[in-house]
Amino acid sequence: MYIEAFGGTLGSRKTKYRGMDKRLYTWQASSAVAERAIRQMRPFFRTKAEEADLALEFRATFRPQFGDRSRMPEEVVNKRREIGEKMKLVRKLKRVP
Repeated sequence: MYIEAFGGTLGSRKTKYRGMDKRLYTWQASSAVAERAIRQMRPFFRTKAEEADLALEFRATFRPQFGDRSRMPEEVVNKRREIGEKMKLVRKLKRVP
């Protein structure tokens, strides 16, 4: 479904879940493809809305404003760290004990 709608690749691997063999599927995409997918699906998110918003905020720091070979400004590095810490906190708060 995601590949037809947005592009990217589908991967899978075997894993154990509660002692049973299961197949785990993953969808991988470039940051631009993932951004487009998140923007289109965002109105339907309930439990992942805050994470989606943080992902889009992080993606906004990827803009080609720095050129291909220039050093990333320290404020962008700090912004990415800040967003990463927020994402960790959101995920931690959503864990069920």
